[in-house]
Amino acid sequence: MSFKFKRQSRVRVDWFRVIADINGMGASMVAISQHIDVPRTTVIGWKNLNAEPKHDEGQRLLMLWHEITGKSTDAVPMVGSVMLYPRLCTQTVGNPTG
Repeated sequence: MSFKFKRQSRVRVDWFRVIADINGMGASMVAISQHIDVPRTTVIGWKNLNAEPKHDEGQRLLMLWHEITGKSTDAVPMVGSVMLYPRLCTQTVGNPTG
């Protein structure tokens, strides 16, 4: 009997830090919302209420973050962790008896 580990990722974009970075470069919540074409209250929800944008809205916000901060998209702030879960393997490899 052996175990293999299954990797499960719970890593996601840290929308609070993305918006805080943009704010820190001088852009207001109104300016952010106008640039990505969503209501200001929606942007506030992403930052303060742990809400997540829809895919296309998130992409526009990340492009704005990239343009304003000059950082690579590989440097997007992330939160979470990668967890490893043991999984029992019942398959044998080769001939176990000899």
